[in-house]
Amino acid sequence: MKNKVIPIIILTVLVLSMCISISPVEAFSGELDPKKYIRMPYSITMENGIGTGTVTLSDEANGFNISYQKIHITSSQKDSISAKTNELNNYVKQFNADVEQKNENIKKLQDEYENLKSQQGKESEAEVAKKAYEDAATEANSYYETGKEKINELQNNVYELIPNYTNEWTETTNSENNIRLDFSGYSGEISIVLWVKISKASETYYDMQLYTTNLGDVEIITLDKTSAEMRVDDTLQLTATSSKDTNITWTSSDSSVATVTENGLVKGIKEGTTIITAKGIESTATCNITVKSKDAIIDNDEWTDFSKAKIELNKDGISNAIIQISNVTAKEDSIYYMVITPNGSEASIPSEGFVSDEAILLKYDNENKRFISADGTKVAKYVELNQDIYVNIIEENSGGKEKVVFYGKKVEKYDEPKYADAFHATFMTNDNDQIVTSFTHSEKNNRKIQIKIGKITDQSILQKIKNNDISGFASLLDFAKKSNGIFDKVVDADKDDYYAIEYNADNGENIKNQAVIDLKNLENESYYYLYIKADGENGKYTSPEAVTLARARVSGDSWGLFFYGSSDFKWADFGTAGVDNTTASGKIPQTGANMMIWITLGLALIGGGAFSYIQYRRNNY
Repeated sequence: MKNKVIPIIILTVLVLSMCISISPVEAFSGELDPKKYIRMPYSITMENGIGTGTVTLSDEANGFNISYQKIHITSSQKDSISAKTNELNNYVKQFNADVEQKNENIKKLQDEYENLKSQQGKESEAEVAKKAYEDAATEANSYYETGKEKINELQNNVYELIPNYTNEWTETTNSENNIRLDFSGYSGEISIVLWVKISKASETYYDMQLYTTNLGDVEIITLDKTSAEMRVDDTLQLTATSSKDTNITWTSSDSSVATVTENGLVKGIKEGTTIITAKGIESTATCNITVKSKDAIIDNDEWTDFSKAKIELNKDGISNAIIQISNVTAKEDSIYYMVITPNGSEASIPSEGFVSDEAILLKYDNENKRFISADGTKVAKYVELNQDIYVNIIEENSGGKEKVVFYGKKVEKYDEPKYADAFHATFMTNDNDQIVTSFTHSEKNNRKIQIKIGKITDQSILQKIKNNDISGFASLLDFAKKSNGIFDKVVDADKDDYYAIEYNADNGENIKNQAVIDLKNLENESYYYLYIKADGENGKYTSPEAVTLARARVSGDSWGLFFYGSSDFKWADFGTAGVDNTTASGKIPQTGANMMIWITLGLALIGGGAFSYIQYRRNNY
């Protein structure tokens, strides 16, 4: 059979009009080429049982190594993928049409509102038109968000049907016809998934494509295994099938390593390798056999299947992190550990076993069918470090043997909070400081933090915040980073603090040995920012940053900064709002009457003392 072209199965997703991101990353154990480096072969050309094609890389991917592998799928798998893809494309097509129609309607209503607003005597009609315009925009936004979720669900359904790659890759070069696929012995219609991996240093990207063709009627000999491991004196049954029901003859290339009977039963004789061949009339199939010692761990042992594992990294509580692994069924008699590494290489298991300080126990939640990391502080340690996170999963079976059953998966880090929700507990006075962040943190990582405090001189920022405009805090963050401030220093956060990246200081019993920040030049009733940045310390750590808003109250030598207590721009409960002396519409919540302020300040100091005492007890006993 010569020059047979395998046409590509169409598996595309329509481009969404509102720039919806279609990402199949979660469906695989690797990240699907987010930078569009990989260009898959347009077709595979067959000649004498060998399929050839060309993988090329974009100019930006210079220096990457290329490797590939093919995985056969059944006709029913192909039909299921095609059906689910059609369902996805039909939904996206309708969704695009609906979004376009809603956008046109919103534009029409907006024009009507703008027209009425510009006419005198049309105020009431303009209000009605404005509400119609806003209601239409709200409904469109709700439809858009629901549609995105549905599209992601359908897309994941498609990619869950596609078999994942294995660890068996063939390296190649970036040249013409750099893909060579062996189809000798195959006949009839065949479908394959071609996986391509490119890597350079710690960067690795994947892409895939489906191909199908009909190779005609030739004899096909297939074996249930193409490679296997066994121990000395163990037996392994191989099963061969022929497309023409011919008799199969069996041979071993080295019978001193392993023998094979006329029925395909292999027996290990001594350590070494041999090739078992099943021969029909026209074709053959082979299985590479490796014989190991009697007490060796072998790949044929039954280990948990993590090929479809979905791994998620999430924030846990104030400063911890948690990893959850779903789409896996645990074995009742196995114990599972996780090891986090900065690259995709397989972790090594020392001879004394893998239960070490770096190993994180994985607990299995039977009700929700997922693994959960048992130690949030250990996970937080790696989230806090400025490095990639790759997960290795180690299984210890009932016989006490250990094996790395999953590795090479890069887990994306989550975004740290940036505004009021980044400050778990914060107050500052002339004799007491408490700044507790909700940045991810492990007590083993002693950090430095930049603390910057300054007056807000840009009234437009306050105007945005007064009008509940979330962009006000984004503007405040930018302002704080550019401002010199009245205080700006890099200081040591509390040492060996399991709770959070925080700064505590007081003029009494200073258990943290920190200096109180002196802000005695504060202006009464003025607004100030508090900017925090965790120092990267020359690239060792990540550097999350956050900002929040405060108002100063000054009385003689005493002063206090009162901070926003929630992300919806509400002050902590400091009493009835006072006078707002700014000029913009809206009203920034005031910190209340002086009497309430100082009563609350006293309570805050008592609470701060109690908190510090608890911290002292935890860290010293």
